[in-house]
Amino acid sequence: MIAKLRGLLDSSGEDWAVIDVGGVGYQVTCTRRTLGWLLDTRPDVEVLVHTSARDNAVELIGFRDEAERGWFRALLTVQGIGAKTALATLDALGPAELEKAVAASDVKAITRAHGIGARAASRIVTELRHRVDAVPTSVDEGPGSVGGVYRDAIDALVALGYGRIEAVEALSGVQAEHPDGSAEDLVRHALRAIAR
Repeated sequence: MIAKLRGLLDSSGEDWAVIDVGGVGYQVTCTRRTLGWLLDTRPDVEVLVHTSARDNAVELIGFRDEAERGWFRALLTVQGIGAKTALATLDALGPAELEKAVAASDVKAITRAHGIGARAASRIVTELRHRVDAVPTSVDEGPGSVGGVYRDAIDALVALGYGRIEAVEALSGVQAEHPDGSAEDLVRHALRAIAR
């Protein structure tokens, strides 16, 4: 099983890239997020890979980071979700937003993905909600970014003894009311919301 590729970006298309590793070109299917990152990083690139073998075909699916690959693999465990739908879901939401939607049971957000209706989105929430803590978190949102501030606030609430799902639920309403708030502000408002 191929788990990682490091080489030169040879060519790319709408949802794929060819990575030249020692003269051998490996075609990997990937999300737009990963493809954009590969194009920005070129020529030397490295992707994490999920190897899918089926019907006499081997498909390599490439990811920028462990968070994206972890959520892809988690989505594959949901009944009725295949590789194409899992990639479409990650294209529409990204790992951090998908984590937030699953933890907050936001079925509507998940239905933004192509091919995901309300029933499939409900299955994703139901079957993955208990796994939110087990899937790696995204590493591309540093402190100070909107996602980074939100993640810092979640980490602070978890450090205070709240469960990750409880922290996400408390922060989901607070962040909408205070979009420019610091992590400290969000935690303070979330604690008030929890106390109510």
